[in-house]
Amino acid sequence: MSSKPLNCIIRKPVTLKIGEPRTDFHSGAAVIEVAMPNIKSVDLGEITFKNSYTAYLTIKVRCNFKSAETTSKYGDNKWKTILQRYPLMPNPHCEPGSQDYFTINRNMMCSEANKVAAVRFLLQQPSPVWNHFTIDEINLYEHKLEAPSPVSLPYWLLHNDEEDEELVEKNKELHIEGAPPVDNISAGLQQLWALSESVRANQTAASLGRYDIDGCYEINLLSYT
Repeated sequence: MSSKPLNCIIRKPVTLKIGEPRTDFHSGAAVIEVAMPNIKSVDLGEITFKNSYTAYLTIKVRCNFKSAETTSKYGDNKWKTILQRYPLMPNPHCEPGSQDYFTINRNMMCSEANKVAAVRFLLQQPSPVWNHFTIDEINLYEHKLEAPSPVSLPYWLLHNDEEDEELVEKNKELHIEGAPPVDNISAGLQQLWALSESVRANQTAASLGRYDIDGCYEINLLSYT
């Protein structure tokens, strides 16, 4: 479920009246329309609200169906019931539950609220004790599938004891007592190679003539072994 509520337009409740509009007699039923103008359709995951002396709640949604089978099932208006006469007050004539907060999730819905474009709340209060009833602080939340958590594999599946033992034995065979680390040997060889390349690059073609003096050799400069 998304943590941010959807941007909706919630209209004022309309009380259904019986008889002349000027009479004070009410039917004990009201309707609240919720529109989502910036959203083509959405999968509803949760609905939250605060009760205000409403005894029973029914929720209908208008869905944007595309298949002919689903359209024929729910009619041309494409409205379907996702919550049927849900009790908000244990006793309509008493105070408990009249101002509680409620959450309606997908597990409580009698039908999936997918591809929803509009929502309609039907409020009922059969008790004549309460002159005014409604629901406030209505919030709709989108249903989002949670990514599955990675499954940790057991140790015996990730590690092979026989292979671990073979690696240990090979490391023991390669280890020579008193020998320097392999990294130090490798670094020394690289330095020697660089030094030899530097000497080769600076070598001249002319003879050094270390023992040659005017085309002759000085006997005292020669050494014998």
